[in-house]
Amino acid sequence: MNNEKFNKSKNIMMNKVLDLYEFLNKKEFFELAKRMSINNIKIKTEGQLLKFRRWEPGWQVPSQTRIREEIVKYSGSRKNQDIIKRGIWAKIEPLDDFKSRWVKSAPKYWGNQAKIPYELKNDWVWCKIHDNWIFNGLVPRPQDFIYKDKWLYYRIPKGYLGIAYTSADYHANLILVPSSIKTDYFFFEGLGLQQGDGTQALSDVHITFTNGCVDLILHQINWFKNLGVSKNALRIYPEIPKSHEREFQEIKQKIMGLGINENQFRKKKSFLTNTKNVLIQLVFHNKLFKLVYLNLLYQLNKDILKNRDYIKPYLRGLIAAEGCVRLRKGCVVLQDIKISASSQERRDFIKKCLTNLGIIPSKDELTKGSEAVIVGRYENFLRLRELNALHLHPEKRDKFINGFLSYQRRGGIKDG
Repeated sequence: MNNEKFNKSKNIMMNKVLDLYEFLNKKEFFELAKRMSINNIKIKTEGQLLKFRRWEPGWQVPSQTRIREEIVKYSGSRKNQDIIKRGIWAKIEPLDDFKSRWVKSAPKYWGNQAKIPYELKNDWVWCKIHDNWIFNGLVPRPQDFIYKDKWLYYRIPKGYLGIAYTSADYHANLILVPSSIKTDYFFFEGLGLQQGDGTQALSDVHITFTNGCVDLILHQINWFKNLGVSKNALRIYPEIPKSHEREFQEIKQKIMGLGINENQFRKKKSFLTNTKNVLIQLVFHNKLFKLVYLNLLYQLNKDILKNRDYIKPYLRGLIAAEGCVRLRKGCVVLQDIKISASSQERRDFIKKCLTNLGIIPSKDELTKGSEAVIVGRYENFLRLRELNALHLHPEKRDKFINGFLSYQRRGGIKDG
């Protein structure tokens, strides 16, 4: 492979960015929002005001804010598990002013009957003004809040977009995302990984990534961070087969080395008989972020096919997630690469990606529950190796390389 040509191509692409406002502010985004039962959605740019929450007219605008991580107990069947939430607390008013308005019960905010959680500190009232602040490195500044029309408004910080809608009970739902995303190899690898092992259901608020390879888990923790999601907002759900506790502990230490703390690990599922290796699931909940995330998955497919420098890392991620290296029966010679995809539409897209890179797929595997795109033949294996198409997943990479070398040594074996 011509490494100089590869690196030059990589550097050119790394200078490109995706303007997220231009990308999202299209009919497809708003149509997807309606499919997810999100109405009246608005996109605000840097410096514009976004509805933050209903506000008591007698309350002062926050004079100080801070983020506090809090442990919230589950109920019901998961009562032994905790949730970590990053709440925003704001210094509102002196205790005497607060008491003067407290007649029979604690003041309530407009639009809902629930009380605002508050605490007293040094004769001042602090209130929780946001329950689950997932965004990376952002602490709202008091000067960015203003009050008008019975609402507390928030000015969008530099380098971010604000996306919000207001629910029927006057509650503001909002997220902040970077105004631009660097469209480098790392981004498209992560997109391919999410396409393979991330949730894509429209009906819930979960964003997940599930895999047993710690390299891919670490990759996606940083991928979400680049999209503005704090590492501290992630929850880690382990699934551990019998006799694999040591393997899990090794994986756990590597994850914690990236800044994940002990409290973010959920109660593990142990002694599983239907799981061969340790699986780790990254989870966080935010309906609006899921809207943005799904829009990236759905709409960037069109752009990926137009640019081979997008296809290469995207396929690398997809194969790491959904690819399987298969050897010939009874030996160590490479037989084919299987890329699982249940729908015909998904298989057709994968085949277009492969063809654009000079890789000609074989006939699809259509066994129910095991549908896939199949890549065989020496010239295709050679091209996959030139593209480093299997290098993201260490075990798959080594199995592919060893199988390919055995294939070359067994020159008498014809493609079948």
